[in-house]
Amino acid sequence: MLTVRQHRHALIPRARAPEHEQALMEASTTFRASFQRLLQRRIGEVLGEAPLPALELRRRWPDLRRQLDACPRIQAAHQRRAALQDQLWATVKAATASAGERAACS
Repeated sequence: MLTVRQHRHALIPRARAPEHEQALMEASTTFRASFQRLLQRRIGEVLGEAPLPALELRRRWPDLRRQLDACPRIQAAHQRRAALQDQLWATVKAATASAGERAACS
């Protein structure tokens, strides 16, 4: 009888859930939900609550975008989004580097 042993390659991620990664995921999820609420609220303030036909929405889009971009709370949210994205990429970079180190040691 032939016995087959599976080799675990060093670059395959190991199951883990470090606290900082969990915290980043929770912060990102919370941020996305609050940002969507903020956008919907501001869009409702600018355009009104009634749904607009697509043609009317396209016509009003440039003005809507200018008003959204000028809102200090939305500007702050964009800065927070960028900070969370930077944290995510730093986490990915660190995980990739440690995977490369594991591969080099194999």
